[in-house]
Amino acid sequence: MKNFNWAIIGPGQIAHTFATGLKHLPEARLHAAGSTSLERAEKFAEKFTVPRAYGDYSELLKDCLL
Repeated sequence: MKNFNWAIIGPGQIAHTFATGLKHLPEARLHAAGSTSLERAEKFAEKFTVPRAYGDYSELLKDCLL
């Protein structure tokens, strides 16, 4: 089975619900979280065990799209 990496932009309430749902999909992995605030992205990443957090959307996209 192929695994899929996901990134979340904007760690609001919908993102929290989505990240919780991803935990139930064995082929899904939450790879990165981005926000306009690095502190918010890091807090979200810590809560959902996300390996990468970004305080700048363009940095997240550069990393995840390459």
